[in-house]
Amino acid sequence: MWWCIWPGRVGGGVVPGPVENLADSYGGNRFGSRSLPRGANRKLIYVSSAEVYGRPLRSPVGEDHPLSARSPYGAAKIGAEKLIEAFVHAFGLRAVILRPFSIYGPGASSESLIPRIIDLARKGLPVLLRDLRPVRDYCFVTDLAEATASACSSRIEDWRSSTSARCGEPASSGSLR
Repeated sequence: MWWCIWPGRVGGGVVPGPVENLADSYGGNRFGSRSLPRGANRKLIYVSSAEVYGRPLRSPVGEDHPLSARSPYGAAKIGAEKLIEAFVHAFGLRAVILRPFSIYGPGASSESLIPRIIDLARKGLPVLLRDLRPVRDYCFVTDLAEATASACSSRIEDWRSSTSARCGEPASSGSLR
């Protein structure tokens, strides 16, 4: 049996007031760690975030990319991942950590890029973005759900079964038309 811990909301990683939301970021991850499965067949899927990479040093971002949080949310995700790593080594937990990028779809934060563009377009307002160069792998929420379900059927031999949940071809903000 698999346990899946997915704290937070879709698109909730970058928040307008990260300090005010630190308790939420930490609390969701702490709750998840208290829910770690116990027993002989301990398996866990943890949905983390690409926020753990900070500003990428290279593209595409691979699982071996250094972790370098630039927000309290990203730091809380790194902390949760490290706690899971410790449980793997200390208690034999088998785990998969997914690190999805730029999730969009129903339930996404209105502060996220895709919902913001859609909202402006619906209102007939101009869509002005600060920088069109950043490249992201936009991931629809159902694609992430499929990746999570696929991880449930994976065989874990090594705790390093963490992966960046890629959903398609990376695209810059300027190419979203």
